[in-house]
This record gives sequence, C-alpha cells and structure tokens, in this order.
Amino acid sequence: MRSSRWWIAAVAVLMSTGIAQAQDRGAVTGTVTDAATQQPLAQVQVSVAGTTLGGLTDQQGRFLIANVPAGTREIRTTLIGYAQASETVQVQAGGTATVNFALRVSALALEGIVVTATGETQRVRERGNAVSQITVSDMNLAPINTMSQVLQGRSAGVVVQQSAGTSGTGARIRIRGSASASLGNQPLVIVDGVRVNESPESFSIGVGGQSTSRLEDINPDEIESIEVLKGPAAAALYGTAAATGVIQITTRRGRAGPARWNAYSEVGLLHERNEWFGNYLQLGETPAGAEIACFTFRQAADQCTPTELLYWNPLMDRAEGHGVSNPELGPASPFRDGNRTKVGLNVSGGVDRFTYFFSTERDQEAGIFRNNNLDRVSLRANVRGQLRDDLDLTVTSGWISSDIQLPWNDNTQGPVGNAITGEPEDDPEFRGYGGAPPSQLERVDTRQGLGRLVGSTNASYRPTHWLNIVGTAGLDVLNRRDTETVPPEAIFSGSLPEGVRTSNRIEISNYTATLGATATAPINTDFHSTTSAGFQYHREIFRGTFATGWQLLAGTESLAGTNARPSVGEQNTDVINIGVYGQQQIAWRDRVYVTGALRGDDNSAFGADFGLIWYPSLSASWVMSEEPWFPQLDAVESFRLRGAVGRSGLRPGFRQALTFFTPVAATVEARDYPGFTVGGVGDPNLAPEISTEIEAGFDLGLFDGRLGFEFTGYNKRSEDALIARRLAPSLGLTTTRFENIGVVRNHGVELLLNANVIQRQNARWNATISFGTNNNELVEMEGDDIIFGLASGQRHSVGYPLGGYWSTPYTFEDPDGDGLLRIQDVIMADEEEYAGTPFPTRNASFNTDITLWNIVRIGGMLEYQGGHTLWSGTNEWQCVFLLCRDLNDASASLENQARAIATYWNFSWWGYLEDASFTKLRELSLTFMAPDHVLDRLRGIGGLSLTLAGRNLATWTNYTGIDPEVNFAGQNNFTTADFQSQPPVRHWTARINVNF
Repeated sequence: MRSSRWWIAAVAVLMSTGIAQAQDRGAVTGTVTDAATQQPLAQVQVSVAGTTLGGLTDQQGRFLIANVPAGTREIRTTLIGYAQASETVQVQAGGTATVNFALRVSALALEGIVVTATGETQRVRERGNAVSQITVSDMNLAPINTMSQVLQGRSAGVVVQQSAGTSGTGARIRIRGSASASLGNQPLVIVDGVRVNESPESFSIGVGGQSTSRLEDINPDEIESIEVLKGPAAAALYGTAAATGVIQITTRRGRAGPARWNAYSEVGLLHERNEWFGNYLQLGETPAGAEIACFTFRQAADQCTPTELLYWNPLMDRAEGHGVSNPELGPASPFRDGNRTKVGLNVSGGVDRFTYFFSTERDQEAGIFRNNNLDRVSLRANVRGQLRDDLDLTVTSGWISSDIQLPWNDNTQGPVGNAITGEPEDDPEFRGYGGAPPSQLERVDTRQGLGRLVGSTNASYRPTHWLNIVGTAGLDVLNRRDTETVPPEAIFSGSLPEGVRTSNRIEISNYTATLGATATAPINTDFHSTTSAGFQYHREIFRGTFATGWQLLAGTESLAGTNARPSVGEQNTDVINIGVYGQQQIAWRDRVYVTGALRGDDNSAFGADFGLIWYPSLSASWVMSEEPWFPQLDAVESFRLRGAVGRSGLRPGFRQALTFFTPVAATVEARDYPGFTVGGVGDPNLAPEISTEIEAGFDLGLFDGRLGFEFTGYNKRSEDALIARRLAPSLGLTTTRFENIGVVRNHGVELLLNANVIQRQNARWNATISFGTNNNELVEMEGDDIIFGLASGQRHSVGYPLGGYWSTPYTFEDPDGDGLLRIQDVIMADEEEYAGTPFPTRNASFNTDITLWNIVRIGGMLEYQGGHTLWSGTNEWQCVFLLCRDLNDASASLENQARAIATYWNFSWWGYLEDASFTKLRELSLTFMAPDHVLDRLRGIGGLSLTLAGRNLATWTNYTGIDPEVNFAGQNNFTTADFQSQPPVRHWTARINVNF
C-alpha cells in the first residue's frame, strides 16, 4: 500500500512538471531562402542554441520548432555549402515567434551537420577531426549506378579501385591505406544507425576472380547524406570495427508539405573500348631448310631465318554490327554492346508531425559478355512521427531483390585467357581460341539470387530541453542462393564434359541495438557542456550450406540430376560485440571545443583470457577567426585549427582464438569410422588489432565564402596486428596460428579546395579539387615474410608496404647491335627485390559543375591515382605461351624482348611490373532543365530534366597493359594483377527526371 502511494505521488509530480513545462513553452517558425536566388532551401537544420531542440526545413523552406522554453533564444541554421546564420528571438509562453533567414553560399562547410556515433547530430565546427561529407542531392545528374561510384573521386584519402567491367561486381575501397595484414581493410558501413554487411567478396562460387559486393546493394537514389570518418581519431566511439574508417549513410526522409512525386527513367549503353593483345607466331626456316617457329631469340642466335609472321586476334573480331573477319562463321569476339535500363518512382510529404518517403526502383543491366546480366529491384519506406512534443519515432526499411549472372573470366577457362593462349590464325571450330571458345563458355550459367532487408527504428525522447535520449534498433538480413550449372557436353576440358551442378544457400544476419543519452547545459555565460553516454549491442550470424554434384543429367539444372562425386558442406559463425561509451564536450563561446570520449568493448572473438578493450579519444577545434584579436582581413572569412587523437580496433576472425577440431572419416579394415583432426590452434590471449591515429589540420575560408581550403595530416599506427605464425610440424598441430605479432603504419596528408567561382542568379560555377597521399609500411613482424598472390609475386615484408610486388631484376645488352636479344644477353640478378605497391600512394580529383540560367547544367570529374604498380600479367602470360609480339616480331623493342625472355626462361616478371599511374575522365554530364515558364504550362509538373552522361570516357597513362584499373582477383584484400580480366567499360546514359 505504501509503495502504491509512492507511485501515485511520483506520477503526479511528473504530470505536474510536464504541465508546468508545457505552460512555459512556445514555438518558433519561419522560412530559409538562398540570399542570391531568393529560392527556398530545403533540408536546412534549424536549432535552438543550448538545447537539443531543432528540425529541418521542408521543400518550401519552412520550419517549425515546438516545445521551445520561453525566453530569449538564439536560433541557428546550418546547411552544407552555406554560411551559418543565427538570430535572437523572444519566445512567449504559449506563443509562436517568427524568424526568417537568407543564407549565402560558403565554400567552407564549418556549419554542416554530421551524425555522430551517439546518434546525435553535431556541427562540423565542433569536431577536431576531418569528416568528408559527400553531397548526393545531384547524384541523379551524374553517370552513377553503384555505391562505389558514389564514393569514387569525392573524398581525399578515399581510394576506390575498380576491379573489372563485369556487371554486378564491386570495387576495392581503402580509407587512409591498409591497416591490417590479415583482416579485412574495407570500411565499416552504417545505414540509418545500423551496421550492415559490407563484404567486398560475397560469392561462394569461383568464376575466375570477380565477385559480387554487398556494398553495391545500396541504391544511390535512396541516399540523403554520406559522411566518411577516415580513421580511429574520428571513429573511436565505433569501437572494434572502425580502424579502417566508417562510411555513415542516411537514407532519404520526407518533408512536411503536400505529396511530391519524382519519376525517372534511364537507358544506357556499355561499350568495350580496349585494344586487346593478339597472338603472334613468326615462322621461319633453319639453315637446313626445315620449317620452325622462328622466335626473336632464335633469330638473334642465327638459328633461323624468318619467312612469315602470323597474327590473329579473336577478341578484336567485333560483333554486333562492327564487322567480322569471316561473316559466314560470325564473330569470334565474346563481347557485345551492353545496355541498361532503370525506372523509379518515389514520393515524399507529410504534415508537421508525420512525414514519409516511399520509393521503388528496378535496375537492369546486360554486360558486355553475353552471359553477364543483372536484374535488381529495390523498395524503401521511411516514416517519421512526432508522437508527442518530446517524442519522435523514425522507422526506415529497405528491401533489395537481385539476380546476377556472372561469366567465367580472369583465368584460362575464361574467354580472354583462352584467346591470348590460342592460335595465331582463325579456324572454323575454335576461332583461334586455345581451349573453350565463347560459344561453349556462354552455356555456363552462374548466378546469385539475393533477398535483403535493412531496417531500423529510432526513437528520440526529450523529457527536458537539455536532455535527449536516443534508442536505435535494427537489422540487416540477407538470403543468398549461389548456383552454377555446367551442362554436360558443353565444355570439353578436364571432367567438365560430365556436367556439374553447384547450389549454395547462405543467410547472413546483422542485429544492432543502441541506447544513449545526451545532456546539454550551460556552465556559465562562456562555457557550455554536452555529455553523452550509452550502450551498444551487435551480433553477426553466418549460416551456409554448400553442395556440388557431377555427371549432370542432360536437360536438368538440379542436384538431383547429378550422379557422381557429391560434396556437401556447412559453415556456421556467430560473433557478438557489446560496447559501452561516454563522451564529454566543453565548448567555450561557441568557438573552442574540447571533446573527450571512451568506449569499452567485449567481443566473442577475443581470446578467453583477454578482457575488455578500451578505446579513448580526444579532439579539439578552435574557430580562431571569431576571436576579437584575430586580424580583420578582407580576404579571410574564417580560420579554424583542429586536432584529434584516438584508438579503435579490428576483431580477430571467428574461431581464431579457439582450439577446435574438424570431423573426418577414417577407414579401418574397409570400414568408415567417424574421427577428427585438429582444425585450429587458438591463442587464449588473442587480442584485437589496435590502431592509434593522430591527425591535425586547419580550415580556411577566403573571399567572402567563395573559396574554402582544408588541410589534414595524419599518422596511424596499428599494433597487435594479427599474423599467421608458422608452427613446428613436430607439434602435430596445424601449420599456422594467428598471433598479435605485427605493427603497421600509415601516414599522409589530405587537401581539399572548394571554390564557388561564380555565384550569380543566371550563372553558377562550382569546383572542387582534392588530393591525398598515403605511405604504408609493415614496421614489425615476427617470423619470415608472408608470400602470396599470383605466382607468389606479392609479400608482406618488414620495412615495405603490405602486399608489395617482389621479383628478380635483370639487365640486358645487345652486343652485336642487330636489335635482337639472345637468351644469354639477359643477365639475372641474384635475389628478388621490391618492385612497388599495388595500392595508389597518391589520389586526386577535380569535380566541377556549371549551371546557366537554371536551364543547363554541365558536370564533370577528372580522377588521378598514382604512385603504384600493376603486374601486366595478361601480356606476360601470353609470352609464357610464346605467342606475344615481344618474342615473335623483330621490330619489338629491346626492353620488351628482354622482359619476355626473362619471364619465359627465368620466371621473372620484373619487366611486367609497370607504373600504373593514370588520369581518367571519369564523369561527364549535360543536363537540360525545363525553365519556369515551360513548367507553368505543364500543369502539375514541378520539374523536368534530361541528362546525357558518360563514364570512363578517356584514360591517360604510361601503362602498356590493357588498363591500369583492373584486378583479376576482384576485391581481394591484397592479391592484385592484370591477368586476363575485363577492364571497366565505357558507359553512356540518358535519364529523364519528372517532379510533380
């Protein structure tokens, strides 16, 4: 009874407090426009200084903030690309104050809003680390089809390496270099507060090297904002997953107002544009008159006299109306002109307390190989409701369904490999291919079917104006079906004529739950405090069943139709991470900010004897130009100093810390008995890899906001790096065990220059230049070098970059000066030497857009990657088969003859390790927008545009291979080479957007 009285009393106090608070509060409303064009600005963050209250403007630039404490209040506006504005208003209890803003363009985004690890928003000026914000509002006016293309060339320090031109595959992404020698180096990806699967290699059936990527499932047309946190200094609060950087994505939201519909349709062409190597064979006669293959080294040794140089290139015998060498036989080339179509529809709107965004899209693409196709459907529903003045609820959900067909390639069973190791002449049956011609390979059906749901629920509760409690719960669940059918009597190689069927079923689930609270309060008139604390839970589950059978019955595409060598396997993993965090920020006069944070994690992949891991961080930001003593220079609008230090980690792989056993069948006296072997020898002290980063820099705004410059220097040291230590065979255990015995360092600089060159009502010209460097080094490692890659040509070696190329150098001379080299004229060195890193050490881009009379918009991107090396393995492999020009054509240069002799006779690919630096015209677009007077005649149409765009339009490079931007191993962590792969293709697209 007594306890009941206490509850009644408590509820009464809370109710009376709530009523009193409501009576002491009012509202603030108004509009935000562009100062130059007087057009309304949507998605402007409007907030009440010193509180957690705020909101976004709608499409008409209007905003409304309810539940504002009565009194004198400072109202602030922030929007990327515009200078901050603030006004002081008097809020009356029960009344509504009105304030309007006209924002001017600013090239320095100090007032941009970013989402933090606590779920709160924060102004860029408050952060001590650099954060790249990628503007996505005009992405539909650029030739962009995938998430990796969104990231490419738009942020200094973020390097996107396309692996191939195969539709449905991905790209390798590095942020500030490679932090780990053994674990993945792809960034952590967060979508609407939920950690999602970002696996760069997500296909369980080998097609030669290329693979699907889960990052590419994300639909660029559904994105509202992207923030890139580049290292531990920025991402410490994300804990044991963030050492390689964080990509934080927010999907589109609705805005209050009438329903606004957007429909779009896109068509495009994919064009194979490369000049492929053909097959050569120099025929000749010996001094005795016998016919012989008269290679250049034989000519140099006077072993033969050349008579006829044979040449045939099946890959260049173009199809699809481009002309063929033998019309009766049809084209020999496996390539076609690909095509793509995309249609989409979305709608957004709502009222002040309820907004929505719904979208649907279908994307289809036929790649340049006839058995390379993609069909993807995406659906999204995002709603937000203000259930009370102090309680918001946001629910986001996205569904992806796709079917991807991949061709065999990147190996000798692919069309490129068969072509460059074929015959130097056309023939009716194989058309010059060395093994299976494309007509056989195209009968192989390798597919991935996918269903994926990504959803989250976010609740924000403000019991008082100084406290905000945020909770997020979400999931990412995907089901994959990877299948392959090789029909019987389709490919006549090895046992493939029997036919084979593979069917793998995989389910991957990620669950995220976060609960945190942030309190904001003034300490006095100069100091302001923001305190955050919270808890996070993450669980990742993998379930896979794998089955293969041989001797497939003709006409069937099922495992039930196989009759020999059945193989069944299963894989299950389950990893849980629990983290707690706290953060404290002290702000002085809204221009000096010091922030300290600490996160503690426990992970099921840690060793049994390893406890919690702690990740501290400290950052400072000083907007020095707002100090009264700062020199008042007409050219300088703003100047900020910033710096940060922090730690984050990468967890060990599943079961790397455990000793476990693998079941096997043991045969004793002709009977099978169950048994086991040692599957892995774990280290009970196994710890996560720990990366500590220091970064510092400054931001400078010049010429009334027309020019913005950012500079950042960083130094990241990753300790306790996991290395597979070799174990003595005498132990009778596994050959290796992962231990924390390595140190990796990355350091470099990043520069960003934004320029609003022209800002007039009828002409606007914006340009951005970014530049970044990265120097990577394996500083320490116990044990011998780790050797891997194509022909064991790469290694992790102390004192050199991770994954560097190594080979035996050589010298050569032409003693008789006849332009031909003998075998003995190429002199090999005694030892292998370091030949370069496959990862760019420099990256730069130039992005620009010009808008004229609000009718025509021209956009473009130039991208540069440099300082790295690529193994030209396609050309080298052709020389191994004695079919390259360098060993058959006497006009080949001495350098090319020497490298061909070195690889054929001495297994050295030193001459084929080439500088892969390049500059590409990555994007070019032209958009025509219907002027207002035309829209006035089209009743109900609010916007109409046509965009013509191209991608990968030109390449400038000294690389002599097919393309410097290719990797036969797809998105593999380190393995890299140009080896029989299809490079990125040229895209042409036309898109119509209609708003109504």
